[in-house]
Amino acid sequence: MRDAISYQEFRRRRSTLSHPNAAAWAVPSGRGIFAPGGSAIAPFTTKATLLTALAVLLGGGVAAACTIDPWPQSRHPNETYFIATPLDRSMDVAAPEWCTGCPKTVGAQLAQLGKVGGARATEVDAAARAVGGRIALVPWSTRDDCAPELMNKPLPYWSSAAPGVFTALLRARSGWRDGVPTFDVHAAYLEPYPYGEYLRAYSGERDAGFELTVEQYYSLHEALPDRDAYQRDPVAAAQSVLKWKAAHPELALRAPAAAILARFPEPPARGPGPLPPEKLRRE
Repeated sequence: MRDAISYQEFRRRRSTLSHPNAAAWAVPSGRGIFAPGGSAIAPFTTKATLLTALAVLLGGGVAAACTIDPWPQSRHPNETYFIATPLDRSMDVAAPEWCTGCPKTVGAQLAQLGKVGGARATEVDAAARAVGGRIALVPWSTRDDCAPELMNKPLPYWSSAAPGVFTALLRARSGWRDGVPTFDVHAAYLEPYPYGEYLRAYSGERDAGFELTVEQYYSLHEALPDRDAYQRDPVAAAQSVLKWKAAHPELALRAPAAAILARFPEPPARGPGPLPPEKLRRE
């Protein structure tokens, strides 16, 4: 797995990329966006990037380039993660209030929801069941200065009908339409695993070693530590993902698990400690 590449390089190459045919995948985001100089402005998953990107947008954005790390290290408490299958259908939903200059409505791609976890997961599952399992995904791009912008591609954005693992921010119910749970998918070129555009660009080839199935990657993402807990006590918070590693030793060696788990070094082994008094030998 190569080092993170600049977003400008991705944008330069993006016009030559296309989504893989679902049948081409034998098997089958946390992720950080970094300001110039390598300082992390969103050292967690892609969808949590919205919170930082908005801060950049509202506070006077970064002038130079973003560097994007596609693999997550923790789960943001506001993100929902789920398996979904994009459909060849779309609907218009209201533009979010924070999007200055957006039209009143923006396009959202419909998808069929599978497993769901994270923020408001029970609410999402129940609401989706009430509308035939459908959810709506609004894809957002990221400018060179890390600020969010509307995608420059038509909907449906995700052309593959294969299921994938998404992370997204669920809107308040006032932002839904016809009862369909609606998500803002920020840095949508990273979504979903395993066929997001940037994942392909980052890896070089569409079949460049993504060896975890969608279900396996979902289980790894589920084991990632909560971002806030990880910031307070990285060693304690990492126990969940280290347990996943111990329970799945073969999967832990596969891509992209190996790259993700490399960020969680095993704690140093403790020594045997002093012998109890009854075990001490008298000279």
